[in-house]
Amino acid sequence: MNVVAVLNGDWAIRLLIVAEIFGLCAGQVSRTSSRPKLCAAVVFTAALPTGLAFLAVAFATQELRTASAAACIGLIIIGYAVSSLGVIAFNYRTILSQLEAKRHLAGVARVDELTGLPNRLALREGLQAAIVLSASGNAKVALHLIDLDGFKRINDTHGHPAGDRLLRAVADRLTFSVRGDDVAYRLGGDEFAVIQHNIVGHDEIELLGRRLIRALSEPFFFWIFNCRLVRATAPRLLRPTLWIATR
Repeated sequence: MNVVAVLNGDWAIRLLIVAEIFGLCAGQVSRTSSRPKLCAAVVFTAALPTGLAFLAVAFATQELRTASAAACIGLIIIGYAVSSLGVIAFNYRTILSQLEAKRHLAGVARVDELTGLPNRLALREGLQAAIVLSASGNAKVALHLIDLDGFKRINDTHGHPAGDRLLRAVADRLTFSVRGDDVAYRLGGDEFAVIQHNIVGHDEIELLGRRLIRALSEPFFFWIFNCRLVRATAPRLLRPTLWIATR
């Protein structure tokens, strides 16, 4: 319809069509750049035929002034459509970078910076999801809580860098001690947790509890100090409490 109006209409209608094309293309670029192929298709479908129609008017008109004006308008419309590709690409990259930044921030918010383990927020979300899944089937879920009592003495005696190194070592041992579908978490300070998934029998809970305590009861050797995590309660309680004693 725009092409017919450009070829047969007067200049008032032609100028209205130019304004419509620029407004349509600008709106599409600003709103739909997240779908660049669709956006480019709409822009070129709207602008290219209209620009070519103005060029046709320029070649068909004998009057130099009218032909020059029509040719300039046609070239401007086509150039605008072509230059819109760069804007669409830039907007698309910006949207992708923003989404990536949001995903990164969401991941950082759920990861403990010191140990790399999921944090308390991730534990809350993971436990809620595990409970929902276990309610729909026969497999159950268990939560193991681990507390390193007396950890403050490590920081006071050897300094916070030593305590941080010990916490990372504890996180590594917990990670290697759990099964593939179980997840270890750091709640903060010297508190850790493990969510045990797909439990069929009660003995599986006790078995993992014993394995966790056995892993953490082995001495930790560092070049500045040695320490041992000593079991304080029986693993049958399923919430083993641990303390740290320096050697």
